[in-house]
Amino acid sequence: NPGRMAQRADGSEFPIEASISKANAADGHLYTVILRDITRRKAAEDALRQSQAELRELSAEVLQAREDEKTRFARELHDELGQQLTALKMDLSVVSMKFGEGAPQIRKPVQELKERVDAIIQTVRDVATALRPAALDLGILPGVEWLVGEFQRRNGIGCTVSVTGREIVLGEDRSIVLFRIVQESL
Repeated sequence: NPGRMAQRADGSEFPIEASISKANAADGHLYTVILRDITRRKAAEDALRQSQAELRELSAEVLQAREDEKTRFARELHDELGQQLTALKMDLSVVSMKFGEGAPQIRKPVQELKERVDAIIQTVRDVATALRPAALDLGILPGVEWLVGEFQRRNGIGCTVSVTGREIVLGEDRSIVLFRIVQESL
């Protein structure tokens, strides 16, 4: 049994594994007891458990770093690129107002360019939202409800979010992990 201990001649204890077997003999029963020193195996098991714990911790740190990078990138994408595209759209409006009267043939191309800029702005928002949904800032439940709503809208597959009990309060790290699990499930 791996939970048993034995004692050395110097008084130190060490883990053992014991097995007993019984054989019938003419004058009664013979018992064989085998004791194995499992110090090395226990040390290897402990080292493996420690290694697994370190690997889990490292994996969690890598996932957190990825989420942090996604959040940073989503903000930069939305803020920087979004602002630049909005400025471009305003410049196109200025061009249309300034030169549209004297050159009516540019109104339609400028309007088409503004519509293309609007489409690009929406794409930037969609990418930023996919990286780090703003709905998650309101809590895990609004984030999951938004995710399910988007899934239904894109795929036409009905889904229901059902939560019993009180409001779910999770830390940022756990909210992101749960959100990603639901996202992958969908």
